[in-house]
Amino acid sequence: MDSQVNPVVSLVRERLDKHPHFRGRTHLIQIRSNGDSLVLSGRVPTYYLKQLLQEAVKLVPDIGNIDNRVDVQRPQA
Repeated sequence: MDSQVNPVVSLVRERLDKHPHFRGRTHLIQIRSNGDSLVLSGRVPTYYLKQLLQEAVKLVPDIGNIDNRVDVQRPQA
């Protein structure tokens, strides 16, 4: 893994840390940058949160494409 922190990934993580739906949950989301593409993976409990995640990061500068690989997995009762 690269020892340098990717500034785009840092900016995305910062945006999510401030978002009311993802504050305190960002450890559930993995973020990678591949050129001008952003790859999101991890798990969220609803399709709404999956879409909201994508909407929350799409306006970050220098992102051309978002590959949202986040799985929707409802919590076990």
